[in-house]
Amino acid sequence: MGAVDIQNINDVMTKREQAKALLEEELMSVDFGKGKTAHSIEQIRAARISLTRFFPSLIGDLQREYNIMITPIMRKQKKEIMQARQALELKILAYADACRDMGEEGATEYQSSVKEYQKVQAICLN
Repeated sequence: MGAVDIQNINDVMTKREQAKALLEEELMSVDFGKGKTAHSIEQIRAARISLTRFFPSLIGDLQREYNIMITPIMRKQKKEIMQARQALELKILAYADACRDMGEEGATEYQSSVKEYQKVQAICLN
């Protein structure tokens, strides 16, 4: 099969299709990394940045495709962070309960653990 001669790529592909194809092609040349099964946000970001240098007319479309690719990764990371924070929160509460049960000698430690809990809770709400 011979090469296809395309006078103008804009006649056969939208800018968004071009951006998506270029981003996917760029990522195919990037190794996932040892033990990884998907590209990292940094790898996707690097591919987008390198492509915007060569295809400045596709910057907006490359950004949209980049956002589509990283949104699921960011949601997964956010969920993992929330789970870790919730686990820490439970440990702090358990520690606070143990300190409270110690009587007067645990009162100071109880107060500091309550403050730590409040910090974690504020972080989780942001």
